[in-house]
Amino acid sequence: MKKLNLIALFMSLAALAIVTSCSKEEKNPKSDTLKSEIRANYPSYFPTTVNGTLKFASQQNVQSFLNYVDSQMKTDSNFLTQLSADLNYASANTIQSETDRFLDKGLSSIFNSHFEAIVGDTLYVQKSFEEYYSIQENDHVHREILRGLQPNTHLNFDASTRGIRVFGDDREVTVLSGSDDCGCSMEVRTDSRGGVSVKLLCPGLIFGQYVTLNWGDGQSSTLFFSGPTTNLVFQHDYSALVDYTITINWLRFNCNGVLSTQDIIRPISLSSSCCKKTVSEKGFKVVGELRLNWEVKVGSGLWGHRVYSNLESKKFKNGNWGDHKASHLEQTHNALYRGLGCDVNDLDNDFDDCNNCYGNSESSWAASSNYNKNINGDVFVNFTMIADGITIMYGHTPKFCK
Repeated sequence: MKKLNLIALFMSLAALAIVTSCSKEEKNPKSDTLKSEIRANYPSYFPTTVNGTLKFASQQNVQSFLNYVDSQMKTDSNFLTQLSADLNYASANTIQSETDRFLDKGLSSIFNSHFEAIVGDTLYVQKSFEEYYSIQENDHVHREILRGLQPNTHLNFDASTRGIRVFGDDREVTVLSGSDDCGCSMEVRTDSRGGVSVKLLCPGLIFGQYVTLNWGDGQSSTLFFSGPTTNLVFQHDYSALVDYTITINWLRFNCNGVLSTQDIIRPISLSSSCCKKTVSEKGFKVVGELRLNWEVKVGSGLWGHRVYSNLESKKFKNGNWGDHKASHLEQTHNALYRGLGCDVNDLDNDFDDCNNCYGNSESSWAASSNYNKNINGDVFVNFTMIADGITIMYGHTPKFCK
């Protein structure tokens, strides 16, 4: 009996050791940075992961990463799933449906499920196709505000959000100087006709002073600041769509008993040749019983415009337009890149096609590979569909210049 008990005890301990060993192997949690063996399989510009958020060393690395993702997705349908597993994060692809997507799959891959990505020590958030936001990586207060912003909506500019920078086509918020309780933030809105609206939020601004904004075209506007309920919103219509510099001189502050003054100098670009508008357009072309559906989106992205296009093959059957397998679908993006001054820098071509398929999509940047050179561009999209021996061709140029 003792012998049997000893054998049973030995077997129990052995089983426990196996279970413990297996448990450790199965748990094997990934660290907040890429494991060395995983990183070895990817290019050096790949990000690390910090608490479920991708962190890039530089802006150039973001573009290199996206170019890599765009190319890999075309040949590997499981690539994005494996990428999320390797980098140990849930991308924004997980919370966007295919029928209600505002960021394409490639661009969504750099953001976590809160639409966040870190570059250097700056946290970027993009929750709509039209604009994105930036704060310091360790700014937890504003990060929670941005997390509360619903996808596909825009952030209000008020006292609680004035510390968040906004980059968009028709508005930009600049945190000019000072702390949360003393200093100015400026929201500038523009329209295609030369209309400009400037809103100031300036904690610590001394009551009872006149604030004069010079528009840079020989005209000015003055408002009286009587207290915190005063709405400092200036509006102006420019007669020429060129570049201007607006100025506000001698703003007087009382910052916790310390008196100071501040001048504001802010350039505004209204050049009609400068492409910086977002667009979302779709249409179709019909030949007999065949139809080519097309869609083009150009949206504001980090350091450039993101171009996304999609085409689908349809055929009229039983009174409806249904999916139809085309023998060939192809599309090209010819992007003409422009600099900050709207000068032409270089030309790029992106191409994608498929055979015996129902649809095809393509993503690219309307921005130079040298991200410091430009943030603007023109794009020309060409679609070709061959089905049932018939060729349908259609070219489209999104009008996203002012």
